[in-house]
Amino acid sequence: MKLSGTDQKIVNDNMRTLALSPKSGSHVNCFKYHPQNTEEHERLKFEIFKELRDQNIPVMVEAIFVNGCRADIFDLLNGEIIEVLHTESPQEAKEKVLSYPSILTYRFARTEANKAKFPSHQSGGNIQGTHPNISEESLNV
Repeated sequence: MKLSGTDQKIVNDNMRTLALSPKSGSHVNCFKYHPQNTEEHERLKFEIFKELRDQNIPVMVEAIFVNGCRADIFDLLNGEIIEVLHTESPQEAKEKVLSYPSILTYRFARTEANKAKFPSHQSGGNIQGTHPNISEESLNV
């Protein structure tokens, strides 16, 4: 499905936050599997990727931004970074958000292992917010 002119402009603007090069290996709407991640991490990342693609939302997986930071999934239409938390603590997640481009929003999706390891997080699966206005509540620490 082709995007409207307005939506395409939004996608183009969001693409400008990325460090695109042939070496990065990132392509729009392609899933990138990292063997060093756990199977559970990659499975949840794929489920989110598929859900976004089913909604015709253009995405980049393992997107690298101009400042060098990397995100599991970048929703190009909504300017949202989605990170899958598996082994990361709430503090590590909070610190990672600080490296994201400040014009973007973020959301964390937690694997079952992460929920078990850090039960002090709210029982819900997703944590979201807008950088740089990070509060303890946004990470449910």
